[in-house]
Amino acid sequence: ELLESVARQDYTTVIVTDLLCLRSKQLKVLSDACHQNGVAFLMALTSGVTASLFSDFGPNHTIKDTDPYQKLGSGMVDKPTKT
Repeated sequence: ELLESVARQDYTTVIVTDLLCLRSKQLKVLSDACHQNGVAFLMALTSGVTASLFSDFGPNHTIKDTDPYQKLGSGMVDKPTKT
């Protein structure tokens, strides 16, 4: 049902946040269907204090970065303190 909706382009974005609901083959099929139909695909996973994000905005997505070596900083907590 979701694949049919992706093929009809009923959605502009599909976001997966729970890998327990999909097997790896199903996830690949869904990702490929999104890519082929111009639907953005995001997969966001968390495990404790760590997180991971995969994004596929398709072949026509362009990143315009004036300084690709610009340091973005870190989201890691170096020295936690009590407040």
